[in-house]
Amino acid sequence: MRRGLAPSCPYETHSRIYQFRGRRGNLLAVWARLTTYLGFAPNLKASNGTNYFDLHNGNFVTEPPLLHAYLQPEASQNLRVALEWNFNGPLGISKQGRSDLMEGLSRYMNIHLDGFGTFKSLEVLKELFV
Repeated sequence: MRRGLAPSCPYETHSRIYQFRGRRGNLLAVWARLTTYLGFAPNLKASNGTNYFDLHNGNFVTEPPLLHAYLQPEASQNLRVALEWNFNGPLGISKQGRSDLMEGLSRYMNIHLDGFGTFKSLEVLKELFV
């Protein structure tokens, strides 16, 4: 980034966006952890050896739930990774994995928050962080 440019300069703005995009996992990890503060955090204690995340009950389970929405095994593993990430180094989730996790977190919050609706800017968020 060049020094001496005014903050309103397009080069400066794009440079800051690019730097922020470089930390793509931050949004997903923060969004996943936000569920803790909202009172419906995923139960990580019982997640060993499980393949699916039950979006309704907030538990990791060995078999896909018959009556509830759930995350596929890869997205479930990515959720576990995002929740356990300590913000040091890269998050280590592929582009498709980040996209699937973002959609899964949106569905999870929709189930647990009345009136959550859909993000009108979800496509923008995907462009920036996925």
